[in-house]
Amino acid sequence: MEITPELLQKYVEGTCSKAEAQEVKKWLNHKGGFENMMDDPEAPPYIGENLWNRIKVTKAKTPEIRKSNFHRMKSWGIAASIIVLVGLGTFWLFFNSKTVYKTNAGELKAFVLNDGTDVILNVASTLEVSKDFGHENRRVTLNGEAYFEVKKDSLLPFIVSTNESVTEVLGTKFNLSAYRGETNFLTLDEGRVLLYEESGLPESGILLTPNEQAILDKGRLSKKIVDPSQHRAWIQKKLVFEDQPFASVIRDLERFYGIDIEVKKQSLNNRKYNGTHANAPLESILGDMGFVFKFKYRKEGNKILIF
Repeated sequence: MEITPELLQKYVEGTCSKAEAQEVKKWLNHKGGFENMMDDPEAPPYIGENLWNRIKVTKAKTPEIRKSNFHRMKSWGIAASIIVLVGLGTFWLFFNSKTVYKTNAGELKAFVLNDGTDVILNVASTLEVSKDFGHENRRVTLNGEAYFEVKKDSLLPFIVSTNESVTEVLGTKFNLSAYRGETNFLTLDEGRVLLYEESGLPESGILLTPNEQAILDKGRLSKKIVDPSQHRAWIQKKLVFEDQPFASVIRDLERFYGIDIEVKKQSLNNRKYNGTHANAPLESILGDMGFVFKFKYRKEGNKILIF
């Protein structure tokens, strides 16, 4: 696949296909990634200013022929000028400048995006916000879990991309759990949202109304009626487990308390757990679980062994 200016522009805007995105990522990483390029002491310090000046000149000279073709012509013109000026690498660096919010294990973070949307980020999560968020688009990328109270904007849909799914909304309140490699859960409080596979089309997705939850598990979409308050209880540092597999409970505890837990008693992984714990010490939760499942545990440094 040829890496063209138009393909790079599509990648920046998040509109290319999954296959195209993978090819662009391979091309971008062939020199060790952009982190290395950004830290290169030989990079000219004035490159960003020159780049922006060239963009403004190119935009000023772009002919206003037909509105339907204007965006495509503008993208090509700008991209070509940037490539001539500083090369494809710097083109990506400039256009993909983004804001990244991140939490560690055991840490919650609340913030407001520049469109007025409120976000609460759960433990061990990352939210990437595009450079033109609130102007050209309202697209964010989530790895982990977050609660969104989206500011309504009928012209710019709010889009949350994860490794497995895409969520589209206008204005609503919802919780999305999408840790990499795990099942995606979208739980709706208010409004309407559409959830579909990252590699699929909106038409194949599920439309949710309040008190419904969409589940995306290994490519299969389903939904059910739930109590949304239980799925945002983590905001009050409350853990709610409803018929949850033991291995999944352990992952949640590891993230919430910032500790490694090793399960020596493998038969526990086939069990399911129900329980609610409000800002409880980890030892209290393990004590309750140990009573139910007949296991013991001990702490070794920053690690807990269950046997």
